[in-house]
Amino acid sequence: MRSTRVQTVACQLLPVSSEDDGLRTWHPDQVLTYLGAPVETPYACVLLNRPVSGREEQALRLWNGASLRVAVDGGTNVLRALVQSEDARKQPRPALPDVITGDFDSITEETRHFFEQCEFVHTPDQDETDFTKALRVVAERAGGVRWVMAVVDTSGRLDQIMANVNTLFTAARLLSVPVFQVACDSLSWLLAAGRHVIRLPAELRRSWCSLVPVGGPATDVSTSGLQWNLAGDDMRFGQLISTSNRPVADTVTVTTSHPLLFSMEIP
Repeated sequence: MRSTRVQTVACQLLPVSSEDDGLRTWHPDQVLTYLGAPVETPYACVLLNRPVSGREEQALRLWNGASLRVAVDGGTNVLRALVQSEDARKQPRPALPDVITGDFDSITEETRHFFEQCEFVHTPDQDETDFTKALRVVAERAGGVRWVMAVVDTSGRLDQIMANVNTLFTAARLLSVPVFQVACDSLSWLLAAGRHVIRLPAELRRSWCSLVPVGGPATDVSTSGLQWNLAGDDMRFGQLISTSNRPVADTVTVTTSHPLLFSMEIP
């Protein structure tokens, strides 16, 4: 019965399904729309202030395929550059954002004028990052979206990278759908406490993946399908974390007492 339900969910293009016994099954290939699979299920795309040089086609497919598009402060400058690039004629033109949010300390006046026909939502609260505040906007407008894809950066300022990871924890309180972070070479999301199955087609069984207990210690962590599996191990900073691991099967399983950040290489 379990395998039958998983197959049905895959046909509906859902990135994660939950079984009656608490098992969660993840299909990361279904959130990477640029892999070529048709996307019929609505999702939201949040564009942060990060470079997309060399990944323009992938970023545009993620952006244009979304049913709700949110440009966040300086990310709107990135979108404007994509619209005005010389290569814009060679690929689908970027869709306009449904809403532009942030404290607006990074967006330029030229960009604000360029997108003046779009809706702007000022979120000045400095107790939260623009990314977190953007997810609050998504929560208000999400409708039937089934996941959120955030285009982020995993190089450059370490504080911003850690703030983005922190937002994944906050997102669990703001939204009832999963939030994925896609960077130039990686896809990341939180595995909550419990049991997980991650389905990895051949194009996603690449050179590395990781399991990191970012939010605090995780105990009794067990895995299968990895080159270096865990067997009831405790994970915490200063002791054991799992980086530079790699998937060796089309199914990876993870059981954990507390949330783990799962990251993997993407094409």
